[in-house]
Amino acid sequence: MPATSSSTRPSGEKVRREREAGGAAAQAAALVETVDRDRAAFIKQHFSLEWPCRSIFHLMVNSQMGDDAVLETILGGMNALDMR
Repeated sequence: MPATSSSTRPSGEKVRREREAGGAAAQAAALVETVDRDRAAFIKQHFSLEWPCRSIFHLMVNSQMGDDAVLETILGGMNALDMR
């Protein structure tokens, strides 16, 4: 199975980041809800699992720590898998 990762963050943080990107509060909240619902449906349809199902990922990262830290963590995880 190829390495997989997922980036997660609390819903309030997701809405805040969407608003920083220029979205209105109501639109940002609706977008976060839609993305979360679509992600759950995708996982259910293709893997018959309930989201979030941490066991299907090699790595899950809370992206609230910032983009640079997330990237560094993902790359470090990839390197660790390559070294096995």
